[in-house]
Amino acid sequence: MTIALLDGDIIAYRCAASCEPTKSKPDREPLISAISRADELVYRCLNRLAPERYQVFLGGTENFRKQVDPNYKANRTQPKPEYLDAVRDLLVREWEAEVCAGYEADDGLGIAASAETVIASIDKDLLQIPGRHYNFVKDEIIDVSPRDAARSFYGQMLTGDSSDNVHGIDGIGPVRSGRLLLGVDPQDMEALVKLCYEDAGKSGGDYVRNFLLLRIIRSKQEWESIEAILSQGQGEGATEASMQEHIRNFSRFD
Repeated sequence: MTIALLDGDIIAYRCAASCEPTKSKPDREPLISAISRADELVYRCLNRLAPERYQVFLGGTENFRKQVDPNYKANRTQPKPEYLDAVRDLLVREWEAEVCAGYEADDGLGIAASAETVIASIDKDLLQIPGRHYNFVKDEIIDVSPRDAARSFYGQMLTGDSSDNVHGIDGIGPVRSGRLLLGVDPQDMEALVKLCYEDAGKSGGDYVRNFLLLRIIRSKQEWESIEAILSQGQGEGATEASMQEHIRNFSRFD
């Protein structure tokens, strides 16, 4: 059985943004254009994947990563596309999209992912989830192995994620991180990346913070563990110890 998991945030944003004015197109297109494109994109994904069932995920207003670091995504200062909320409403109304509570759409996709699912998105962050992925722009289906998923995540731990305002290690970009992780077994990547943090003068707190910011949640148990950590408050020794235990329990990529 195939279950399609659709990244509603990407679908909504792309279709709403496609109607915004540009230099070559000074007038905003009508709302019906954004609505039609969203419907068409969902249909295209479902026709291509032919799933027995599907789920669409949207991010909600609350995001636990803002509690971990108030500067998370603080660099996103551009105004939202005019029709974004209307397209989101369409996905909820017509396609029964689930609006995630407390975490992002990526996490909703990660929690729902299994051997039976295929994730439809163009977000490279989702490549840290092992399994089948469908890029609906390239019309390409790929299989992400546990090794490749771990390399994707730990590569981000080294480089950071500028689009989300998460800082990695200065001087390590995608090329160097790829070389550092090349040939390393997934179970050894964590120790290697921790050593890189230490060599760069970063604290254990920097590592655990970035782990929580960058790792996509993979199960309800993982989310419950994060909720328990955040309920302890910030800056407490118990919280730091709980974060370390969380990483030990949820750092696998099988």
